[in-house]
Amino acid sequence: MIKRKQRFSLRKNKIGAMSVLLGISFIGAVASGSDVKANEISEEKAPKLIEKEVVGKTTKQDVEKAPKLIEKEVVGKTTKQDVEKAQAKVDASKEAESLKNKAIENKTTEITNNDNEISKIKADIERDKDATDENINKAEKNVESATEELKNKNSELVKTNTEKEERESDLVLVKKDVADKIKDLESKQAKAKEIKDEIDGTENVTKKLESEKAKNEDIKKELETEKSNKVVAEKELEKAKEFDAKLAEDTKKAEENLKAKQEELKAKTAELDEAKKDEATKKAEYDAVVMPYGRNVKYKISLDQRFVDKFKEYMDYTLNWKQKGLTIDEKFAKRRELRDQLKAIEKEINHEFVYNRYSHDDDYEIDLRNMSEEERLKMSQYGIYLLNQIRSQFGLEPLKVNKNSMQLAKEITETVMRDNHYDLHGGHYIKGISEVAAKHGLIRGKNYYENLYNAGSTTFSDHKMSRNALYEHVYNSVMLFFYEGNITGGYGHAEELYKAKTPMGLGVAHFENVGKNENINRLSKKFVEKNKQYLKLDEFGNILGFKSMPLDVFDEFEKEVAKLPKQGIIKISYVKVDEDNAIPGFDDKDGNRTYDDQSDEAEERAKQNFIAKYSNESKDTVELPAVPDLDSFKKAYADAVKVRESKEQPVVDAKANVDSATKVLDELKATEKQTEKATAKVQEVDAKINNLTTKADEQQKVVDQLELDNVKYVEKMTKLAADLDAAQKDVEERTKLLDRAKALQKDVEGEIGTATAKISQLENEIEASKKALDEAKDNFAKIRKDRLELDKNKEKLAKATVVKAELEKDLSTLKAELIAISKQLADDTKELEKVQRQFKLENFKWAVLADNNTIDPIEFDLEKYLKDEEEKKKKSERPEQPTTPGTPDKPERPEQPTTPGAPAKPETPNAPAKPEDKAPGSSNNQPALQRPSVNSNGLKTLPNTGESQSGMATVAGLVALAVAARLKRKDKQN
Repeated sequence: MIKRKQRFSLRKNKIGAMSVLLGISFIGAVASGSDVKANEISEEKAPKLIEKEVVGKTTKQDVEKAPKLIEKEVVGKTTKQDVEKAQAKVDASKEAESLKNKAIENKTTEITNNDNEISKIKADIERDKDATDENINKAEKNVESATEELKNKNSELVKTNTEKEERESDLVLVKKDVADKIKDLESKQAKAKEIKDEIDGTENVTKKLESEKAKNEDIKKELETEKSNKVVAEKELEKAKEFDAKLAEDTKKAEENLKAKQEELKAKTAELDEAKKDEATKKAEYDAVVMPYGRNVKYKISLDQRFVDKFKEYMDYTLNWKQKGLTIDEKFAKRRELRDQLKAIEKEINHEFVYNRYSHDDDYEIDLRNMSEEERLKMSQYGIYLLNQIRSQFGLEPLKVNKNSMQLAKEITETVMRDNHYDLHGGHYIKGISEVAAKHGLIRGKNYYENLYNAGSTTFSDHKMSRNALYEHVYNSVMLFFYEGNITGGYGHAEELYKAKTPMGLGVAHFENVGKNENINRLSKKFVEKNKQYLKLDEFGNILGFKSMPLDVFDEFEKEVAKLPKQGIIKISYVKVDEDNAIPGFDDKDGNRTYDDQSDEAEERAKQNFIAKYSNESKDTVELPAVPDLDSFKKAYADAVKVRESKEQPVVDAKANVDSATKVLDELKATEKQTEKATAKVQEVDAKINNLTTKADEQQKVVDQLELDNVKYVEKMTKLAADLDAAQKDVEERTKLLDRAKALQKDVEGEIGTATAKISQLENEIEASKKALDEAKDNFAKIRKDRLELDKNKEKLAKATVVKAELEKDLSTLKAELIAISKQLADDTKELEKVQRQFKLENFKWAVLADNNTIDPIEFDLEKYLKDEEEKKKKSERPEQPTTPGTPDKPERPEQPTTPGAPAKPETPNAPAKPEDKAPGSSNNQPALQRPSVNSNGLKTLPNTGESQSGMATVAGLVALAVAARLKRKDKQN
């Protein structure tokens, strides 16, 4: 039994070091007892003290003489039977609650099953909802209609079969008549052929007579011709004599003319040699000119002057609107007006962006994903060289190239390729730009650096593009940055490049096989050479498209094209850094800028960094190479070519004259003297005349005999012709009779075919009618059966609905009873906890030192202690502090928000928040005893054990700690 106020006394016994040993042993028993829970101390299991052996000056005999502990026990009025009785009430309430929950669960299952049954019945009712009286009558009428239709079809089939049989009988007679007429026609045709064969086999004497008469006339004509030829030959003989005299004179003149022409050719050739020498000199000077970006790239670029003038006005209103006295709204209105005018000018200009129109001369391939710094520098210089020409049209200062800006462009394009940001219409890759900006200590979060060009690309192999093709894209990018209004809707790139003052650098990102069209540049050279006539090629040999071709060639093209990869995407990045962006920090989505370091020193460092790395004064800023005036050298060379060409023609003409004179002389020398030849010809003609006179006499005798034979031939052929005409008329008559018979046969066969088709159609229709009748009967039977099922299911639904209402009523009753039981269980549980707590408070054991070993009395007011503990729990209770893994003795501090730009403070070891947090007897350089912590249920936890403790067991531990601390202080004083 606990008194209202108890006092505990320990008397002093001056035994020096032994007191210290006793205190330490007692502390060990309380603080290290992780195997014994304080709230488990009972009559059956008294707490054991853990002995600690210390090796030192004090001997084992000294320990055996140490003061003994005397156990004391307090027994309260609350007994174990009270606790067991409260526990029994709680168990009974739990059992009742469990039974009621089971009953509710069973009732809920019954309701669920009933709902499922109702759903099934409703589904069956919905399924059979069409089984109405009206539909049943309609199904019955369908059966009657199908029966009548089948009867009519069968009747028509019988009639058609009868008609077919009649026509088949007629066909037999018609076929016999056709056979007879064919036989008669063949007989008449044989007779006519016999007469014709006789006519064809008789020699045509009349025709032979005409032929021989013609020969006779030809011989007479030939004889007259030869007599005329003799007269001509005699005249030619006279001319030949005159010709031979003139030939000798002409040969002499030709020799003199040839010599003069050869002298003239020698003079003209000397002049040509001099012109060729001058041309070679000019060609060498032209070839020696070094063009920094390649001889065959485009060096001249310019905008239409109309666009230049209007864009200058646009930028004037953009940059100087305040000086013009405009409000911000008036400025935007004027800009919109000028933008529309610029777009209209763009449409009038109608600039054509040319792709795949580059020369293959003076060219080589570049790996776009592994460009050397030299190639990147040359590409950057070429882009800025073109851009400066356009800036000069606006009266702006030229820009330079900066290697650090080139590096930024390279890294930005690498992030674009790394993250596969290849969309042709994709904008700036802000993630990659921010990543690179952060890496180089620049403002991040938005794009303040890049002007970007996107276009389709064609390559000869993966990522390998010719230098001239790449530079064609660079050329187009510069034009597109200005002629962009009708594409992007504005002139953001043009404005940036107009306002630019800092040097720039270029980078390239490239993606293969992401376009829509095949990359026809990948066709093999062998295939292109073989089918060149079917390809559209430009002046440089680039493939522009396909011509019409035969189907077999088209199939071959289709197979080759199907193997090709798609076109790629090229992105060219123009990057520059302005001074106000060369500082670490970020811009949020609202445009608010925050620097990592807000100090003036950081701003000054950023300024110096900008000057050193990205400005025109930077050592990494390079000038553009000088571009010689290739056109002047080209013109001088072209003029020399023209002079050489002008000298070539006179030489050609002089040589032609020499050749002509030589030919004339050769011809004269080769010309035969004609007197002898003309004399032989006259003699030849005399021989022919004698021969033809003899031949004409013999031919006349043949003609006279054939005229006698022809009279008999004409009589015979006249009779045969009459016989043939009669036979042919008989054939024509028999042919007409046969055609009529065949036509009649065809008509009869057609009628039979029609009847057969109709029979087949009727048989199919009868089958369909039978099927329709069966379906109508089945449907009629089904709908009557569905009607019976529908009536039954409606009755089932009514019964199931009544059952459901009763089940839900029972469930409602069970739930109300469960609420009452649960309330009773809560009350019983509270009562049990109260009895248990009272039992633990009233019944406990404790220990004191023997009277003859006590030191100064120590008083302990239990009632005040319990009251103070209650107040502490209400006012000072706080959660256990989590510890960081790896540092168990240092509680982790909550993370403090940091200000961007402010350096983090160095972490300091955690010290206890209050002096009283330190365990008794601990010091700053010794490990402290662990304090009890407070659980969420308000109970104390013993050090090192983690187990709950309440009542006087806690008091016993605290008393032991106090004694140990007191003994230690006394020992130090001694």
